[in-house]
Amino acid sequence: MTHESEVGVTSTRFAVSIERAGEETPIVGLVGELDMATTSTLRKVLEDMPGPVILECTNLEFIDSSGLAVIVAAHRARNGELTLRNLRPFARELLDITGLASLLGVEAPERPVS
Repeated sequence: MTHESEVGVTSTRFAVSIERAGEETPIVGLVGELDMATTSTLRKVLEDMPGPVILECTNLEFIDSSGLAVIVAAHRARNGELTLRNLRPFARELLDITGLASLLGVEAPERPVS
């Protein structure tokens, strides 16, 4: 099994990392604040990566409606094969309030996330 890790584009408020283990679904790590000023970074990474994707959200500190829009668009472009993993409580609550929790693939956290 090969294991690759690469760093995507980084700004002072947001970073994306990509981890691939063999032929498994790539894991895209989100770090920092996903908002109107940073969504283009995630959009570009997801456009360049076809197929199923897992978004690792342990280190996602903030997300606004423009960030949600990018995630929903990527989910639709992949015919539902996009999963959100380890959402913090504020992000999970946002998905519940907007009704997106039932639309998007959301994994329950393996461990408590603050």
